[in-house]
Amino acid sequence: MTELVQDEDPFYYDGKYLYNGQWYHEKFPLEWARSHIEGTGPNDCPNCADFGSVNCVFIGYCANCAVYHYDGSRGRGFMGDGQECSYNSVLDFPSIFDTYLQGINLNDITPIPGLEQNNIISPGSEPIIIINNIIQYNEDDYLNADPYPDDVNNDMDVSIMNPHFEGGYNDW
Repeated sequence: MTELVQDEDPFYYDGKYLYNGQWYHEKFPLEWARSHIEGTGPNDCPNCADFGSVNCVFIGYCANCAVYHYDGSRGRGFMGDGQECSYNSVLDFPSIFDTYLQGINLNDITPIPGLEQNNIISPGSEPIIIINNIIQYNEDDYLNADPYPDDVNNDMDVSIMNPHFEGGYNDW
C-alpha cells in the first residue's frame, strides 16, 4: 500500500479539505493541520478523531489535547457531539466559535459521500490512499466490513450459525 504524502496541498471539496487522509472543516487552520503535536489531532488521538469531528469532518481538538498539549491556544477542546468543553478551568481560553468557526452552524456540516456513519469506511482509518487527489481505499476494508452495520433488523444476517430468535423461538 502506498503511503500518504504529508506535505501535499489539501484537496478542497464542499466546504471541507482533505489533508493527510483526514477531512477538516474549511475554516480549520491549515497550518494547524500541518503541525499537530505528536499524539494529538485526528490521526494520532482517538479522542480528537471522535469528539472533535462532526459527520466525519474534523473541527477541533478533544478537551485533553486542547488543554494539556496546546494550553488553550487552539481552543477549549471538545467533549463530543460538537459540544465545546465548558469547565470553569477552560473558560479563559478562546472558543473556536469566537475565532475560526465564528458564525458556522455545525448542523450545516455534511458528511463526505462514502463516509457517512452507516457506510463501511470510517475516518482516520489507515487504508485511505490519495494519488493525484483521488481517494482510494484498501480492499480489505470492504471484504471484512459488515455490509449492514446500522440495520439491526436485517434478516440477511440470519444463518444456522446466527439464528434469528423471535418470541423465544428459533426462526430458521
